[in-house]
Amino acid sequence: MMPKNREFILALSGGKDSTATWCLLLSLGLRPVVIFSDTGWEHPLTYQYLDYLEAKLGKIERLRGQFTMFSLAQHKGRFPGKMSRFCTEYLKVLPTRDWIAAEGIRRGWQDPCLVLGIRAQESRRRALLTEYESDSDAYRIAVWRPILRWSVEQVFERLRSSGIDPNPLYKHGFDRVGCAPCIFARKRDLATWAIRFPEIIDKVRAAEKTLHSTFFGPRRPGIINDIDDQVAWALGGEPDLPFEEPGCVSVFGLCE
Repeated sequence: MMPKNREFILALSGGKDSTATWCLLLSLGLRPVVIFSDTGWEHPLTYQYLDYLEAKLGKIERLRGQFTMFSLAQHKGRFPGKMSRFCTEYLKVLPTRDWIAAEGIRRGWQDPCLVLGIRAQESRRRALLTEYESDSDAYRIAVWRPILRWSVEQVFERLRSSGIDPNPLYKHGFDRVGCAPCIFARKRDLATWAIRFPEIIDKVRAAEKTLHSTFFGPRRPGIINDIDDQVAWALGGEPDLPFEEPGCVSVFGLCE
């Protein structure tokens, strides 16, 4: 357990894990400074969810770095991709690091610690992380990952026991929330965007036309790979999402 006599800064994404982490910290008697790094590419439901969390749990500092997702792509002349994931660095890591450094001086923080709500189950890379780092290379301060070894069931149980609803996007069939869409959106996710939130597809189409660049990397050889081609691919064949069902299709069984 981390000592209480230091300043904790929680990086909130609006997703289940970072929200459960906030609830956990409060249950431990900790009052973290909560920050949200706005990419300018989130879904409106996520922004509404932040308002809900603020009303239920406390203030959220909303950061906006030098770039938004779209202006960063304009600056780079292309969208980020699997081999060049510059979006995380410019839109999340750097704004967070710069804000903490500036606020640390202004507020006189002596021993700040960044709290991240990430779990080992999410990826092989995250499974290699430790719960605590005394000096993170990325953030240049201590980093604590208190729910690193939690299961997804523990995450939702923490939300339920704290009286906090999850981000409504989970009830639309997504298992992760964040950028709308993410450059790593899977076939199921892309199909869900197209069916349930076609305005998101319109947003990507307009961005592609402006940048003369495709948002997603190639999934099959010999195809155009623009957003309309990607949607056709995602909706082709037998869908793995029951689109005809009007209610919740949560992969976490959140429907009652």
